[in-house]
Amino acid sequence: MFIRCFFSTDPLATVIIDRNGFTGLAEEKGQTATMTSQVKLETISRIKDAFWDLYEHKALSEISVKEITNAAGYNRGTFYLYFDNTNQVLGQIEDDVIEQIIGERNLEEMLMFLLIKRPLGEEIESFAELFETHKRFLLALFGDRGDPSFARKLKSAIKSKLIPEVKRMTVSSDTVIDLTLEYILSAEIGLLTYVFGEMKGVLPSEEDLIEAFSLVRVVTSMPEA
Repeated sequence: MFIRCFFSTDPLATVIIDRNGFTGLAEEKGQTATMTSQVKLETISRIKDAFWDLYEHKALSEISVKEITNAAGYNRGTFYLYFDNTNQVLGQIEDDVIEQIIGERNLEEMLMFLLIKRPLGEEIESFAELFETHKRFLLALFGDRGDPSFARKLKSAIKSKLIPEVKRMTVSSDTVIDLTLEYILSAEIGLLTYVFGEMKGVLPSEEDLIEAFSLVRVVTSMPEA
């Protein structure tokens, strides 16, 4: 038979009892394993959601574990089974957002966007789509109370994914490739930071975006004096 393992660090673990007594933690398999995994994911998700509801209105330093668990409907012990502190919750959410941003675009699309080779209309559409899809998260992460390191994490993640692809396109040295991507990504992410931070998440009009991107193309293609 199975009983709940109250002394385990995992509240969802079960132990198996046979005729000779306790035999250790039971292996998770079949429906039991599936249910356990689902409960864990739901618990983590609820904690993250509760944290984010607070983070949208409060600085990280002002958010307590007690506030998070009260909002999520758990006790403090449950929180510490999955997270060491509130910084770790924020870090995992940032990683989730970055993974989604990168995962939504294939390498070729990202390169064409960053190297400014796509038609201008597609470029604006891609920027607007990114804005609307992740507005809730980016507004907080790039805002006044946001994490200053998020922009660096996002840039580093995108760069790491693009470098191997760029190497197949050019014979330039690793240093040149790194500097090129750093320049381009800094501009793109800087724009996101400005829109979600200084402009408080108010997306510029399509006309202004088209004119701005057009001017970028003109300036970057101007011949040397």
